[in-house]
Amino acid sequence: MTLKKSELTKDEILSWLTRFIKDRTWLAEETGYKYDYVKNLLAPKANEPTRKFAMECERAFLKEERRRNINVKKQGTTVWDLVMFSGREVTEINEGRRLGGYEKVEDLYHDAIIDFCDSLISKEWDDTP
Repeated sequence: MTLKKSELTKDEILSWLTRFIKDRTWLAEETGYKYDYVKNLLAPKANEPTRKFAMECERAFLKEERRRNINVKKQGTTVWDLVMFSGREVTEINEGRRLGGYEKVEDLYHDAIIDFCDSLISKEWDDTP
């Protein structure tokens, strides 16, 4: 059973939570909504969720489905096989790649990760007494 791109109903969201053995806390963390909001939206007598919330749930379930389908022991599998970006994030990444003069997105990722780690290391050194 594969999740199709569409707006999810409350019952479908609950069904996917059961299928993935996840709870409302997980869904709140994955969607960025507060737990009480998620709990109230999925209550038995609640109305159908908003389109925005349904789309965030769909993204979370697609990400989880993809994560479960990746065979990390398969030769050639990399950490990038586990990474999934939203459409808005892909657009932002591609714009950054273009503005930075990067031909390949892998080069952008490399430099971004190294720059980020350098900033964390220098912050650690700055915080050392």
